[in-house]
Amino acid sequence: MRLVFAGTPAAALPTLRALAASRHTVAAVVTRPDAPVGRGRRMERSPVAELAEELGIETLKPVRPNEGWFLDKLRDIAPDCCPVTAYGALLPQAALDIPAYGWVNLHFSVLPAWRGAAPVQHAILRGDDITGASTFLIVRELDAGPVFGTLTEPIGAADTSGDLLGRLAISGARLLVDTLDAIEDGTVRAVQQPADGISFAPKLTPADARVDWKLPAHLIDRQIRACTPDPGAWTEFDGGRLKLWPVTLAAGAAPAGAQRAGRTTAGSAAGGHAAPLAGNLAPGELRVDRNAVYAGTGTIPVRLGDVQPPGKRRMPAADWARGIHGISPGGATPPGTSPSTGGLRGVSPGGGDPPGHGRASPPVTPPREDGAEGAPTPALWLRLRIGGCGGRQRIARAAWGVVAVGWYLGPMEGGAMPQEGRPRAKSPGRRGARGAHNAPAARPAKPPRRADPRRTAYDVLAAVHEREAYANLLLPRLLAERGLAGRDAALATELTYGTLRGQGSYDAVLAACSDRPLEKLDPPVLLVLRLGTHQLLSTRVGAHAAVATSVDLAKSVAGPRVSGYVNAVLRRVATRDLEAWLAIVAPSSATDPDGHLAIRYSHPRWVVDAYRAALGDAADAPFTAPGSPDGRTPRAPAGHPPDGQAAVEAVGAIPGPPAVGEEPAARDVTELEAALAAGNARPKVTLATFPAGPDRDQVMPEGAEAGRWSRYAFTLASGDPAPLTAGGRAAVQDEGSQLAAIALSLAPVAPRRNGTGDETGERDEAGQRDEAGQRDQAGQRDEAGQRDEAGAAGEYWLDLCAGPGGKSRLLYGLAAGRGARLVAAELHPHRAALVRDALSAASTAASGPLPGFAVLAADGTRPAWPAGGFDRVLADVPCSGLGALRRRPEARWRKSPADLPALAGLQRDLLSSALAAVRPGGVVAYVTCSPVPQETTDVVAAVAGEGSDVIILDTAAVLSWVPGVRSSGSQFAQLWPHRHRTDAIFVALLRRGEQ
Repeated sequence: MRLVFAGTPAAALPTLRALAASRHTVAAVVTRPDAPVGRGRRMERSPVAELAEELGIETLKPVRPNEGWFLDKLRDIAPDCCPVTAYGALLPQAALDIPAYGWVNLHFSVLPAWRGAAPVQHAILRGDDITGASTFLIVRELDAGPVFGTLTEPIGAADTSGDLLGRLAISGARLLVDTLDAIEDGTVRAVQQPADGISFAPKLTPADARVDWKLPAHLIDRQIRACTPDPGAWTEFDGGRLKLWPVTLAAGAAPAGAQRAGRTTAGSAAGGHAAPLAGNLAPGELRVDRNAVYAGTGTIPVRLGDVQPPGKRRMPAADWARGIHGISPGGATPPGTSPSTGGLRGVSPGGGDPPGHGRASPPVTPPREDGAEGAPTPALWLRLRIGGCGGRQRIARAAWGVVAVGWYLGPMEGGAMPQEGRPRAKSPGRRGARGAHNAPAARPAKPPRRADPRRTAYDVLAAVHEREAYANLLLPRLLAERGLAGRDAALATELTYGTLRGQGSYDAVLAACSDRPLEKLDPPVLLVLRLGTHQLLSTRVGAHAAVATSVDLAKSVAGPRVSGYVNAVLRRVATRDLEAWLAIVAPSSATDPDGHLAIRYSHPRWVVDAYRAALGDAADAPFTAPGSPDGRTPRAPAGHPPDGQAAVEAVGAIPGPPAVGEEPAARDVTELEAALAAGNARPKVTLATFPAGPDRDQVMPEGAEAGRWSRYAFTLASGDPAPLTAGGRAAVQDEGSQLAAIALSLAPVAPRRNGTGDETGERDEAGQRDEAGQRDQAGQRDEAGQRDEAGAAGEYWLDLCAGPGGKSRLLYGLAAGRGARLVAAELHPHRAALVRDALSAASTAASGPLPGFAVLAADGTRPAWPAGGFDRVLADVPCSGLGALRRRPEARWRKSPADLPALAGLQRDLLSSALAAVRPGGVVAYVTCSPVPQETTDVVAAVAGEGSDVIILDTAAVLSWVPGVRSSGSQFAQLWPHRHRTDAIFVALLRRGEQ
């Protein structure tokens, strides 16, 4: 094609180079006019203009792209298409109408997220884990045109906007060239952007780049990285603007506002201990070591990277600090120093008089790593803010050897201290405070504290509450970033998931212990209270430790003023165990049975009602585990296990205390109780092999357990699944999800008819299948081995809502084993990219050549394929997720009954679209990860009732080897965690009639 490329900054250079090397012809380049730069205001060309000159390409530089001469020139060139990368001006409709294939823009985000001029900066500023690039057709509305293609790119913990933009510019250039190739070949179709998920990314200004040191450290870190290199983060120091480059969080440092007994000396630089050096710094307060400068924030200190003072070059922060008059290692900002607005406080010289005192501070010998005395190093000692009782202040045991109160230096032993920090005269027979000059030799410095598991759990809970993050996605990333492993990682995991699961029960307890309504509490305070309550009632953490750590956490995230309230509430919580509290706060099981279950098993009342409706008449029947050898009903223990690691098994105990009025001994439980309790269990990691790859026995590691229902499933007893998934031989997938894909592959389809009226392909159910009751040697039916594989050759299968690709991967293997081809469609381009990656990875593990697959970014309600073109269609529709509460416990608090009508409407539309896509005689599998009737049986009944050509198949018979799978709707299959150890997956098979 004949192209005119539009771009301006350096980020557009890879695109121009890629276009120049492609099969297309770049006839001209459009870029912004030359602009003055530097102190001399010398006119310079844009980077794109310079490269265009090197390549010998004509350059057009309109001040505004609606100028007449420019439009005339564009018409004379007559481009077929105009690719764009970061041009920097809005294009008028007159320009948009000139090229036959329009203007195709490379935008550095996965649209519709972050429309605007600064998508990369905003992705980092918001804390996104993944971003990407999109190619789309430009329309009048800002970045709102239909999308041709996308790619994804992970955001690293240390990435600046410059780093990330550099990678996206290279990979995005390839995407844009591929898009242009596909446009010319007619093999791509632009898909409208969804109406949800839209966010905007306006250009960041210098005002946006000014650092507010009262913010938490992680937000400051994001802000500086997002503004590096442009527009450049900065702060005010000594009346001037100090430019900042990325900082490092001071690992193990105490949060701002946490009260300590003293401030330590500067530690040995050779020891590499960051925490003692950082100390406790107020927001904007500086601490200077020989080789580092620390700044206080709203949480923990940060270590400054490079800085640039006004009129000087960029330099390490330690070099800058050494150039400030009077500063020496160990120096810190006096608390009384008035900071510049929003800036850093001036650095005071080491040694000398503390504020408000006229006497000199004695010299201090800082501790060395080996415990020996080092060379004297000046240090500025700050007055402590320590609490007292009855007019007396107590000094606590310091962590690193020596402490200072005011300008008084004392030993580690605790003792009564005067109010203003001056030494008290010794009393006869009483151990008084030693004089400063008699201080003992300092003890060796301790290594820095590890990252706090409780703070990590809080950060996940806050993200779930504030921006609807998914705990199962965010927590592993934070554990890795903060270096938490072993017991610390286990504690953070237990606190996160345990608090989310028990939120309903804990809120009822907290409401009884608080004199303030919970809805009026600041969210950080309520989150800390929930964390503390979980530790007190459902873990082995001692009461004193649970309360103390929660109070410290509250100070860190909400300020010191809430500490007394948090302490009082949690001490009330600690007066009873969970069983005793539930007996008080839960409604009576006799007068309000569902309300009682809602509090006892920590589910919203409406979810309890929905589960009851899904179970039907079986809800109040005693629960007997399917396949239990003795047929006995499992018993409920008296309370949660003390370590909070309750696990529900299909045969075994249901967690939770007994009902009110019963003795805390084992008791019978109903189906409804068992289902609710199973939602609070911790699931094991289940994986699926690839049907067209090695057998399960070849992939499953030692100690893993083979799946009960799917021949491809196995469960890990422990360990990381990453080594198994990296090579494509296995993927994490719930066994119930696997059964949904297997059911579709086994469903009988009517034979195709060729042009002469003869039947081809698969035989009908009576002639081809004798699956009911047949089982392999392991007692499980051989799903794949009972098919007429030759009859499936030439079939086309469709996964209508494919993202993120788990079922697509399994379906692809099932289809490939029978010579069928798979098309996977996903509305969101970035999720479509995940599907493509999943299928590509699986194909590398295949035992032989596979049929091709296609992945489309397409709206299933507005199909991009002809009607009646597929033999089998999987419609795994978006739903409330209430069937996956074991893995995503926050889903129960995120949804409400008001969400169901809109969801049900979308589900009906997708099921109707699936039936339209399947040929006469073909089969559709309607699947949800929810047992709620409004999303399951009601949707199927409504769509099936709209036409006479829809036949509902007996899904439970197709899955006949799975006991207890027949739902209350008789013809459907409903899996349950308490019965099958799977998510609560609903499956309905429908065949399109042959009229």
